[in-house]
Amino acid sequence: LLIKELDLFDANIVYSSGGGFYILAPNTSEIKEKISSFENTIIEKLFEYHKTDLYLSIDYNEFGEEELYYDVNNKEKRTIGNIWSELSKKLSKKKSQRFKTKIKNNFNLFFKPNNSNNNAKLDEITGEEITGKEVKFDKHLMNAYTKEQILLGQKLKDVDYWVISLEELNYFPEKTYNPIGLDSYNYFVPKKFFENKENQNQLKKSADKVRAIAINEINFLETPQKGIENIYGFSFYGGNKFPESNWKGTPKTFEEIAGVEFSDSDKTKRKKSPNLVRMGILRMDVDNLGAIFRRGLSSDKRSFSRYSVLSRSLDYFFSGYINKIWSRNNDFKEYTQIIYSGGDDLFIVGKWDILIKMSIEVNTEFRKWTCQNPQLTLSGGIAFVAPKFPILKGAGMSESEEKNAKSHKFEETEKNSISIFGYPFNWDNEFKYLVKLKDEIKYLLKEDLSKGFPTDVYNLMEKAKLIYNVKNNRYVITNYQVVWFAAYNFKRTVQRNANEKVKEFLKCWVEKIFTGNIEEVKNTKYHALQYIAIAARWASMELR
Repeated sequence: LLIKELDLFDANIVYSSGGGFYILAPNTSEIKEKISSFENTIIEKLFEYHKTDLYLSIDYNEFGEEELYYDVNNKEKRTIGNIWSELSKKLSKKKSQRFKTKIKNNFNLFFKPNNSNNNAKLDEITGEEITGKEVKFDKHLMNAYTKEQILLGQKLKDVDYWVISLEELNYFPEKTYNPIGLDSYNYFVPKKFFENKENQNQLKKSADKVRAIAINEINFLETPQKGIENIYGFSFYGGNKFPESNWKGTPKTFEEIAGVEFSDSDKTKRKKSPNLVRMGILRMDVDNLGAIFRRGLSSDKRSFSRYSVLSRSLDYFFSGYINKIWSRNNDFKEYTQIIYSGGDDLFIVGKWDILIKMSIEVNTEFRKWTCQNPQLTLSGGIAFVAPKFPILKGAGMSESEEKNAKSHKFEETEKNSISIFGYPFNWDNEFKYLVKLKDEIKYLLKEDLSKGFPTDVYNLMEKAKLIYNVKNNRYVITNYQVVWFAAYNFKRTVQRNANEKVKEFLKCWVEKIFTGNIEEVKNTKYHALQYIAIAARWASMELR
């Protein structure tokens, strides 16, 4: 819509995905006025439908031909990297002052108590007060707009083409979606619709008004909706498939994703379930992406075309290739669901242990996608909750885990981490060792290692009262009695156990707990007791 408003072309778009966009536009007063007017219009519409949940920030930065051309003899001059950085700061400032104009013009709307009473009806899906038209859908009372979003979500799973028009297409049998009341009509249609000759001819008559986009299909020029004047293209959509229930091809509930099987279509009687029914919530995104845009390219190679290629390549991974990662693994297809993936981040829910494996696979494939570039890394966090736990609160918990990962440093490497059980670990060293240790303990638990070992060692870690020593960049034990108790406990287990592998393992770890160090990850900030406690807990959960 903004491109149309500014009378520009798709070629003016440097980047557009993941809720953000950058475009090149003429530096004129008319363009600036149109941008400001467009921003205000969208803010008003978003507020009308979503109140303070969604907000749009648009800003611009001026530059000329000097910034576009690299001058080897003048390295102090303003570059495209500076332009990008300056614009990022402007946007950050706007985001910290959201709804500034609305608050100024209508203070009471934000700060005066409304006239709602205790009997006000609430949207059973969003929890918000029903302010517009109320509807009953699937036995739930909700805003009409909430129903629209549910129907759209159901439609997207089977869509082949996304048709966008600036006017309503009456000959389309499909329902039109007009987001937040803007003059943009969206149709999500199956391929078979265009196999009808009459429909093809109707589309051709909509010259210069229709954009037909193939979803998750790159052979868009071979599509049946031929038309000379219309625009054709393709778009990747991450997560339009989902794990299906045993009844009518419906999506699995969170309980089913967590491993529960039901014996009835109403899903009230459990047929089978694992001993530990837990769901994981995963958030991941690219590290330091803003800095990469500002400083990631050498001065002589900074250009908008390269920025566009970098952005598009990242989006292709999160919007397109993520579907391949999901679909080629049966466990992922059965027990995980991509809620969102695009731009430079993702949000996935799934059976807790399967989701950990998927996070590892996503990170591995991302490193391949970026040719093992050490500057392009992912960080993520996983929260574990019961399947009936409120998903919004769970999302907040996984966000906290992700922030843990973003603040983590191993040796000289910042971020590039995964946070699990409340502890962030560097992907390449610490986490790799943690997985190895978990597998070793899991094997020994199947042999002769006491089934109570994971609980005992985790309790020891909590009693040790570990604190972080900033000067030494290490966790240290403040209750040193725990070390002697661990040594005594491990020694008694060795004396009672006939399994040589168990004996060797415990003897080795007594020494590590005394010193606090682990040779395989000697520069980690964690104490050895933390490693064995977390790994043992993880192993125990997998065996339940």
